[in-house]
Amino acid sequence: MADIAQTADSRMLARRSPWGGLFRQEDWWAIWIGLGLIAVAVALFAGGSSIKWVAVAPQKWSHLSDVGQQLKQHGLQYAALFVLWSVSFGIGAAALGIKITRFLPAFLLSGFAFPIDQMPIAVQAITYLTPARYYLTMVKTIFLKGTGVAPLIPQVFALTLFATIVGRMALRSFRKVL
Repeated sequence: MADIAQTADSRMLARRSPWGGLFRQEDWWAIWIGLGLIAVAVALFAGGSSIKWVAVAPQKWSHLSDVGQQLKQHGLQYAALFVLWSVSFGIGAAALGIKITRFLPAFLLSGFAFPIDQMPIAVQAITYLTPARYYLTMVKTIFLKGTGVAPLIPQVFALTLFATIVGRMALRSFRKVL
């Protein structure tokens, strides 16, 4: 126990750089990622190119043949977008000490990277099990639509239900450990 206290004290005594917060806080990582994307776009533009080739809006898929056709037309663009966002958020998550294997599925199924209504029906059903879906819907509703509290009630209810279920599961698991 004394070793733990001594380690904690030595960490507090260690000098911290005033610039350390610029790389260890997620708010700053959002800024760095945004600035990095702007720098890439400016560099490509200065070189006579652009990032327009990677900008693709997926169409709604209703049949499996539509998926194949979309992948034939825009497969490289979808892959480039996936790699771009995975690398960008992977670097940020690694710097913050977050395991990317826990972060990426929620990111992909939340509707942030790809609109949920344009996902296949089976994947849309899975997104209901992702709390990030409800949170992102709330953020979009507040910031993009500027609505009040009433439209947020279903999302707040879903997040409360999810927190209650997961909280009870955690309590049961904790009691078994004790």
